[in-house]
Amino acid sequence: MNRYVGRVVAITGAARGLGLAMAQRFAAEGAAVAMADVRADALAGAGDSIAARVSGPMRCDVVDVSCSGSVDDWIAKIATEFGRLDVLINNAGIIRDNRLENIADNDWHSVLAVNLSGAFYCARAAFGPMTDQGYGRIVNFSSMSWRGNFGQTNYVAAKAGIVGLTRAIALEGARHGITANAIAPGLIDTRCWPRWMAQPAAN
Repeated sequence: MNRYVGRVVAITGAARGLGLAMAQRFAAEGAAVAMADVRADALAGAGDSIAARVSGPMRCDVVDVSCSGSVDDWIAKIATEFGRLDVLINNAGIIRDNRLENIADNDWHSVLAVNLSGAFYCARAAFGPMTDQGYGRIVNFSSMSWRGNFGQTNYVAAKAGIVGLTRAIALEGARHGITANAIAPGLIDTRCWPRWMAQPAAN
């Protein structure tokens, strides 16, 4: 259970769901884990739950991934405390589902800002320390929805953008020992579970 001893792993959207599960596993495998989320209370609880079971190095930071300054500060703190950054997992995401004609400007911009721009900001900030050490692994969360999904125009656009973003990062990172991959899960029971799934028989 020590596959990641000496490695530093940064995870966004780490307070709940997939992000928390990944943080727990990496910590159990010996990694130093840097957890980020916009929800302070949930993040504190998540950090405490890991610290109660694993004694390894860890930090929790309230980060708004839609704000480049917040992301830059977070990555700088990680590099200062741990001296390196090996793995970045861009997991933070939101949904604001609606039919195309009913999507408000704010719901369009907020979904793109968190789900796509957030991944870009984090990858850009991580590129420096990863390039300096000649090693890095960037994992971006897309979704099977990137191929198109009813009532999710904003979310689909963001997740399709993640696929293109990841390919571009991989091309630029290769000469520095940095790889980039995208994961596109199907439906998973997290807080982003679509509201209509609560009544599957009716929908």
